[in-house]
Amino acid sequence: MEPSFKGIVVRAAIIAGVYYMFLVFLLRTEPGVAILVALLGFLLMLPIGWYIDRRRYRTQLRRWNAAHGGGG
Repeated sequence: MEPSFKGIVVRAAIIAGVYYMFLVFLLRTEPGVAILVALLGFLLMLPIGWYIDRRRYRTQLRRWNAAHGGGG
């Protein structure tokens, strides 16, 4: 299945949420600062997630085409 922006946003939000909890509860960071850092992480994960998903999709498509005799 082709990468979807919705899936990437959901994964980035989950990662940012877990990162926020890690910062607040384990590292005892102030909640306001932790929100900013988690938001920055969320924004960084969007292009990174898009690149990773696109690369994985293209690799799988190439393998499928090679196994089934498709062109491309």
